[in-house]
Amino acid sequence: MPGPSGEVENFDFGKDVLMAYRTVIGCCEGDSNPKIFIPRLVQLYKEGRFPIDKIIT
Repeated sequence: MPGPSGEVENFDFGKDVLMAYRTVIGCCEGDSNPKIFIPRLVQLYKEGRFPIDKIIT
């Protein structure tokens, strides 16, 4: 769902976005646990299923 654009005169973040019992969570670089995610990437690379050396130049 794309974010809003333009000008908004009145905007109640709690009522208009969160509604009842909802939360907003910001995430950077995905919502992963690095202690699990990084070893998994290394495992995939060793198996030849994640060719990072061919993706990054």
